[in-house]
Amino acid sequence: MPSPANRESSETIPVVVVVLGGREHAIPSSAVEAILPRPRFVPVAGAAAWLAGLMDHRGSLVPVVDGAALLGAGSAPMRIGARVVLLQIPAARADGSVGVSRFGLMCDRVCSCESLSVGADAWRPGSDAVPLPFSVIGRIGAAAIPLLDPARLVATEPLLAPAPAALALAREPRS
Repeated sequence: MPSPANRESSETIPVVVVVLGGREHAIPSSAVEAILPRPRFVPVAGAAAWLAGLMDHRGSLVPVVDGAALLGAGSAPMRIGARVVLLQIPAARADGSVGVSRFGLMCDRVCSCESLSVGADAWRPGSDAVPLPFSVIGRIGAAAIPLLDPARLVATEPLLAPAPAALALAREPRS
């Protein structure tokens, strides 16, 4: 049981709880743009196994990360409840300007919106030299839940860096 001092120094983060590779993970609500049904993907030849492909979202090509594969837990299952959580975070472009990185995170399912408690006793990775996709393990009730860090993921994976502003998928009207 946490000491009263740890309870007082705890931070509460609004999160969306998702299942990746059969385990619950939290995503900061501030990074979530939308929750979408699993779309069709355009595969990217030669890409990392965790890159499911690209999806067209409102005229832009957006990379989609297979959350289960990213965590080394196989691939996200093809089931009716599977969702893509569209994430949007500020990030540096290759030219040094600041842009917005948008990518989808393919999840087994989306569970709920919760508050993640991160106390002084929360576990944090000891070094940025180990590119873990999460920044802390906090608690929701008695459950220990890893908090995925989209900014850390973008910083370590060039495929997720913001695209140049001029890169938009040209859409032709369908007849």
